[in-house]
Amino acid sequence: MTSSALTAAASRYVDRKVTRGAGHKATTADARQGLAWQMYHATPGVWFAATYMANGMSGATLYAGRRADDGAIEPAPDNHRAAEIVQQIAGGPDGQSKLLGAFGKHLTVPGEGWIVVRPNGEILNPLAPEDGHDWRVLSTKEVRQQSGKLSASIAGDDVEIPAGDPENLDPDSPVAIRVWEPGPEDSMLADSPVLSSLELLDELRLLNSAVKAIARSRLTGRGILLAPKGTRFPTRPGQNNAEDDHRGEPAPGRHLRTLRNRRGLPVRARRHELHSRQRVRSRRGRAQEAS
Repeated sequence: MTSSALTAAASRYVDRKVTRGAGHKATTADARQGLAWQMYHATPGVWFAATYMANGMSGATLYAGRRADDGAIEPAPDNHRAAEIVQQIAGGPDGQSKLLGAFGKHLTVPGEGWIVVRPNGEILNPLAPEDGHDWRVLSTKEVRQQSGKLSASIAGDDVEIPAGDPENLDPDSPVAIRVWEPGPEDSMLADSPVLSSLELLDELRLLNSAVKAIARSRLTGRGILLAPKGTRFPTRPGQNNAEDDHRGEPAPGRHLRTLRNRRGLPVRARRHELHSRQRVRSRRGRAQEAS
């Protein structure tokens, strides 16, 4: 195996094989994989890394071969049965490129994905031969295991995948294959670069949120206040609608000075100040009515 090789485990869904960790381990894995997909959608760096891996895998070529005594891989002849089977995977080279590219993101983000293969005579996928098979790459969210049954969501339809009998496999029945990067502690659970970076990615998300909060709280104070020409600012009671207060300071200047004094106050503090002034005015109004 060369240093540039990409490997993963694969397991067909059958009666006697447990494809994932049981109990709370699987539940915890699902939760962490959900966080990984959230980071994929919210963090450009994660999206770029997953897309980079997907583009690299989409350029790979599938072929049948055997390992020679010296460790080299010798491709099988084109008329060999194994080579013919490989050529039919995903309908040919174009479908294989899409299949591998899709798995690039699944192996990078949650660390696992599913392949569902169904006879195309029932599906009639125009991208695959009618007498061939329809190959679909699905995420862990699209495949559910409950009560020993496997259900896949394909194009909005729920498709039940029967468990294959390892002693007598039916070539015409749907097949579900789980592909994952085995974890170092539990080989049945998936591992991925994004899963191992969740703490750092969450810290980055919190820092971005803090920067947004600071920018929004200071946006009003550090922005530009546009006032239409001829705007009359409110005056204090007893000024006979004059523009100047009792100190002789013009109302526009007084209000601009007030805005400058409020620069840097958080939005919540300004709201608290506004509510306090409203309560003071309400008490003054009740006192005047009582007198």
